[in-house]
Amino acid sequence: MKLPSVKKVQGSILLKFVVIGFLLLLLMIPNSFIQSLINERQGFEAQTKYDVAQTWGSQQTIVGPLLSIPFTEERSQVVDGKTKVYKYSKMFHITPSMLDTDGKMSTTSLKKSIYDIWLYTTDLSLNGNFDTSNLTSKDLESIHWDQAILTLGVTDGHGIEGNITAEVSGTKVEFDPGSLVPSIIPRGVSAQLDLTSTESLTFDVQFSLRGSENIRFVPIASESRVELSSDWHSPGFIGVLSPSERDVRSDGFDVVWESGKFSKNNPDRWIDNAFTFTPSNQESFGVELVEPVNHYQKNFRSTKYAFLILSLTFLVFFFFEIGNGLRFHPVQYLLVGLSLTVFYLLLLSLTEQVGFNLAYGIAAVATLSSILMYTKAMFSSNKQFISLMMILIGLYTYIFVLLQLEAYALLAGSIGVFVILTTIMYLTRRMKYYNSTQDDFPSKPDLA
Repeated sequence: MKLPSVKKVQGSILLKFVVIGFLLLLLMIPNSFIQSLINERQGFEAQTKYDVAQTWGSQQTIVGPLLSIPFTEERSQVVDGKTKVYKYSKMFHITPSMLDTDGKMSTTSLKKSIYDIWLYTTDLSLNGNFDTSNLTSKDLESIHWDQAILTLGVTDGHGIEGNITAEVSGTKVEFDPGSLVPSIIPRGVSAQLDLTSTESLTFDVQFSLRGSENIRFVPIASESRVELSSDWHSPGFIGVLSPSERDVRSDGFDVVWESGKFSKNNPDRWIDNAFTFTPSNQESFGVELVEPVNHYQKNFRSTKYAFLILSLTFLVFFFFEIGNGLRFHPVQYLLVGLSLTVFYLLLLSLTEQVGFNLAYGIAAVATLSSILMYTKAMFSSNKQFISLMMILIGLYTYIFVLLQLEAYALLAGSIGVFVILTTIMYLTRRMKYYNSTQDDFPSKPDLA
């Protein structure tokens, strides 16, 4: 025969809450492992994208073109009463006065392993002119026009497809790999020019460039205009300039950027290494191929609601206990909690194959079916079982809606938690937490 004090402890609500709280904390351990697994799988995807970019073309940034003209500077110096003349080789670097860039981007998907990698090919046309009218007559006497260099900066040169077609003041020129002014533009292609003294040089450069993730342009001209069209449905406009015109449709987009002399970070001209291009996200603008559904991000966000789902599910079971005279063993709570945790593992593995939304539906149906089949025998009536089923379905539906909202997820989540907590407070407002007339549990709350 059990002592009354022992029997009272066994039926204590406080003890039941402590056990449930311990189980919740225990179940957070496998949840943290699943979060680590999501990060690992996301790392695999990033590595796969990197490997593909090494063979196709990586993120591309276009700089230029830049005109570089060598000249000789003479300096005299008196040594031991004699005047000696020293000659120094230097180089003018001149940016375009006007630059008009027109690009047509087409995207394609390359499947590697289980990942779909989105890539692009952009047909680019660069037109503009250089103004050399302000060079002094002294400079013109020593400038070497026949040794001029035209340099076009490209982040990943092996992404250039085919040949580059170029003309300077009506004369065809040929580009070669590599930058001939690496201290100014580290990566790119260059063409050697044989020019004559002129006040204006026009240029027309056309080529196809392959890349991935994004394409950027550095505004180096006094007046720049970049017009880009593509078949990509969800562009992200990035960098230091916002588009002056944009038209985003389900079948593609058209965008225009325009900039003046104060939009650039470089001078119009300089000598030697007085200025160096170090293209960065803070000095360029462009567009990135945004994937509207980031499966791993949604998986990671869903795991953040694991504690909420576990807590509410355990509360539902607990209220069914005290409201309907049922008895659930802590082991049963643990098994239900483990089933809820496995849901996230199923969600992750299925997402990689069929996408997040369908994976969520399959994983939710499988998990809820497992829990409901396991707990059906514990209920004394079908009405109680159906009530539990509807509550769990509503809970998973609520979480799915939160994951879709993105920008309003915090607002909807906080309102939902407030409503749930308020409902629990209302239903338990008359619960007798201290009741000496009952052996195990207090009188029923307003849940029956």
